[in-house]
Amino acid sequence: NKNRTAADMRHIFTKHGGKLGTSGSVAWMFEQKALALVQKGPNVDEDNLMTIVLEAGAEDMAIEEKHYEIIGAPKDLNNIKAALEDSTIAYSSAEITYLPKDTIKPDAADAKKLLKLMEMLEEHDDVQNVYANFDIDDEVIEDIAG
Repeated sequence: NKNRTAADMRHIFTKHGGKLGTSGSVAWMFEQKALALVQKGPNVDEDNLMTIVLEAGAEDMAIEEKHYEIIGAPKDLNNIKAALEDSTIAYSSAEITYLPKDTIKPDAADAKKLLKLMEMLEEHDDVQNVYANFDIDDEVIEDIAG
């Protein structure tokens, strides 16, 4: 029920210090992109992976603590997946998603509210995807958890 879900979302946002905007009001802050994740491991050579995905049409590859994030245009997702499979490189996920154009770094108080809001949204049965533009520092997360 669309009306019930809208009321639930409004309640969740209000309860956690947010406001529910109109449809598309924050869409300008995100870009639709292909995103594939490859876990780091002894069988994955970073330079080789970079070469493979760039030749398949990827735009960028970010190196995270436990995985590589391969980013490309949505139209190139199938090419990237095929190139990884052809090279016998396993990926943990590959999908079309929305990535923020810019991120914000909230302080500890706001981070705690944001994490609770995200948790409530993700637990709601009618919510399919949640996209956000915040980046919480590890120290802030430790402060919240501690």
